[in-house]
Amino acid sequence: MAAPTYGDRPRGALTPAQAAARVPRGLDRAPALVSPPWARLAAVLSQAAPALAARGAGAGAEVARRLAARGSAPCGRDGQGRGYGGQGRAEQERRR
Repeated sequence: MAAPTYGDRPRGALTPAQAAARVPRGLDRAPALVSPPWARLAAVLSQAAPALAARGAGAGAEVARRLAARGSAPCGRDGQGRGYGGQGRAEQERRR
């Protein structure tokens, strides 16, 4: 097994004693909170009003389902699901 080479000035290399001293410090610290503020707020609101939170989640899921089923974004003047170049869905299917 090859030994690591750090050159004449080792940067970032720890001795085994230094590494062993860091382990308990890392275990004593509280874990970092990695979540956006809106998620923490939603968690508090869902605990305070679970029925309202469930209704809001259901409404969000319905919006997501409708957007996924829609297929293409409205680009034409009339906004009826026209895709690239203003063609309707039937025209797009015929061109394929």
